Amino acid sequence: AAIPGAASNSYSMLTSSGSIRRLYCDMTTDGGGWTQVWKSSVNENSVSLDYITGTRSILAEATSMLFAFADASNVLTQAWKFPIPPPFRTACPLSIDYCNYNTVNATRISDGFTSTQILRVGTSNFGTYCDDGCAAPGVTPAAWPTGSYYGQICLKANTMVPGTYSGATPGGSTPAGYLDFPLYTGFGVSTADFCSRSDQAYSATACSASRLFTIFVR
Repeated sequence: AAIPGAASNSYSMLTSSGSIRRLYCDMTTDGGGWTQVWKSSVNENSVSLDYITGTRSILAEATSMLFAFADASNVLTQAWKFPIPPPFRTACPLSIDYCNYNTVNATRISDGFTSTQILRVGTSNFGTYCDDGCAAPGVTPAAWPTGSYYGQICLKANTMVPGTYSGATPGGSTPAGYLDFPLYTGFGVSTADFCSRSDQAYSATACSASRLFTIFVR
């Protein structure tokens, strides 16, 4: 919960397992009251990534989720919040199989801009852009390696916008990812992870120690 005057810091909390754990709380972003339930390393390599141990009780009571990129001090950029989709209460979005879609009313923290779009998460293979499609490992297109679970989180646009990218008709209308909502991908394989924008090619910006994907709830 937001506590007036409290600083963003790690606080001791009673977890769902009954133990005491230090968890980071952001007490300034959008009024504060956010508890960090996941933060990436520079290069993850798993399709079974889970929330921070002991945060299930917090997730059960929270109503909002926030995706952002964070530096070593947990200063956030590209922060967006949205009501928690039901599947995310029991499964970390980084471990959900294949292609999972949830319509969310997403709000950008920096300016309060709100829009209803489609949040895509999953451990499957994906194309270059957020709306290039996705498929189970080993399925089309043939360029995607058999047995490879690449993994991606991004916000798809509900509308068609002018533009051209791989596989699109030059000059035609093409679907696109949505604005600067975080695009996090590559966490399911040993190659580099990327921390880009949903309206960019997935490889536009590599993750680094000063740019890590994080999830908060309140």
